Order: sequence, then C-alpha cells, then structure tokens
Amino acid sequence: MDNYARGRSLEYAAKRRLQQSGFIVFRCASSKPVDLIAVKQGVVMLVECKTGLHPHISNGELAKALTLASQSGAKTVLCFRRKFHRLRFYEVLPSLERKELPF
Repeated sequence: MDNYARGRSLEYAAKRRLQQSGFIVFRCASSKPVDLIAVKQGVVMLVECKTGLHPHISNGELAKALTLASQSGAKTVLCFRRKFHRLRFYEVLPSLERKELPF
C-alpha cells in the first residue's frame, strides 16, 4: 500500500470513529484546508490525520490548522495511527499542548 492509500485509509477510519461518536463528518478533497471537518451540537473540529511509524505534522501544517481554527471558532484535532496501533485523537491547544480525546 502506498502513502496515499494509507493516508486515505486512515481518514476513512477516523471518519467512521467520529461518526460513531455522533459527529457529522466531511472528508475534504485533496485534504484542503484539512483532512476532515467534524460537527456535533455546536462543536466544530478541524482534523488532520497522520500515519506511519513516527507520525509527524509539520509546523506549517499545524500553524495553518491553528489559524483556521481560531478564525472559525473550531478546535484543531490531530488523529494519529502508528503501524498496528489504534487511532488516537488529540486536541491541539493554542499553547501547542496536546490533550488526548476519548474517541
């Protein structure tokens, strides 16, 4: 499986998990501006998905997501999955601290 297929697979897995938690989830074409947008009862989350042995989000991607979130009142969320591990969701706070979410 190539990187694109792994990334797409992760996005769909994250989308299903969020839907099971009651969110309405939109997958964005070409991951622009983010991979997923999730909405539930006044909560809006902008979700970036990363996979691999050492999942990493660049400072530029993170800055873009945080700026967009602050402009729209949304939360910035990172979804990671290391090879053979479960999905993990983290909210990125403005201080760049990460808080794990229970999805």
